[in-house]
Amino acid sequence: MAQHRWAVLGFRNIVVGTDFSDLSARGLAAALRLSRSHRTHRLHLVHVLPAGGVLPPFIAETKAQEAEQRALDAAEAKLAALPADAPVEVTREVRLGSPARELARAA
Repeated sequence: MAQHRWAVLGFRNIVVGTDFSDLSARGLAAALRLSRSHRTHRLHLVHVLPAGGVLPPFIAETKAQEAEQRALDAAEAKLAALPADAPVEVTREVRLGSPARELARAA
């Protein structure tokens, strides 16, 4: 069986997007296995909140900012609680915006 170039070189960084679901927990478990079997330097856990998606637009701006900050704080707490027993550096980040775009930027 031929080895792919990435399998020989190893992954320097692995970005794991999570929405805290069971399916994303399985993705994290797979990333942890990869980090152990490859020469990975960093495992980066990322959760993306939709920008402006916390409250409807008719809510006062101050209330919307407060709600967005509460959502960020809650997401950061959930992210910090994720198990990441890896033999590499593990970083965690919460971003605002489009999940696809922000995960690509995190990579």
